Amino acid sequence: MLPALAAEKYRDLHNPCRAERAIEHQCWYISSDVTGERDGQVSYGPTAAINPHGELVAQIPLGETGMICVDI
Repeated sequence: MLPALAAEKYRDLHNPCRAERAIEHQCWYISSDVTGERDGQVSYGPTAAINPHGELVAQIPLGETGMICVDI
């Protein structure tokens, strides 16, 4: 969780960084992350699944809670 301005700055960088790791290690990258606001801090961390090719397979929309299921 970050101050609102910092969270907004980095909100779209989560998956590209995760995709790089998936490609680098040739493995699935599954993230279960925090989203929302608490005590003046904000998090846009997406719950997502990225395949070994760096492709986003499933994701909960930013700012929403939920669950994904993916066949690996």
